[in-house]
Amino acid sequence: MANHVYHYMNISTNVDACQQEWDKLFTNYHEEVERPSYHGDGTITMREYKEIQVHPMFEGYSDDNWYNWGIENIGAKWAHIEDADDSSAYIVSAWSPIIPYLEALDDHLRELDEAVIISCQYEDDLRNCLEVRKNGDLDVKDGGELNDEFESKYNVDLSSDEFDWTDEHEESGTMYDELYDELVNDWFEEAHGNL
Repeated sequence: MANHVYHYMNISTNVDACQQEWDKLFTNYHEEVERPSYHGDGTITMREYKEIQVHPMFEGYSDDNWYNWGIENIGAKWAHIEDADDSSAYIVSAWSPIIPYLEALDDHLRELDEAVIISCQYEDDLRNCLEVRKNGDLDVKDGGELNDEFESKYNVDLSSDEFDWTDEHEESGTMYDELYDELVNDWFEEAHGNL
């Protein structure tokens, strides 16, 4: 199974045309579709987002070259919108962050608002790498560095057979997996403040 990368994008603009384009590309970029119900007893109506590879800043996509086109233009073999509103979008991709897509989106929206701020934080399933991008600036945290910081802060050895993520840290009474999530979230907040 592919290692998923989770992208959390935000936009800040005071230009109506730029906001309208964001809404066209994300907020309203879905359709209501009928799908079989989970219990097999009829259908349900679901919101399904359209493919990002047909956004107006891209050309040349076809079903025949989807893989190579995706790697070159999106940055991953596939990526899709999971959720969006008027100021944020959540995109999931396979294996890699969608850097070329973010750069193309930034260029596209900057034509409508030179001061638009697009920020994106992303992480993969295994937290091999955490990154925050804001208008082309980048802050990166390597997964190894994160693990070293966690081991030092909580005096644990993640490679030990005795370590268990569901054990509670004695001093805080919080499970280690929750403490790791806190460490990641704290880094994301700090990185956003630094850019």
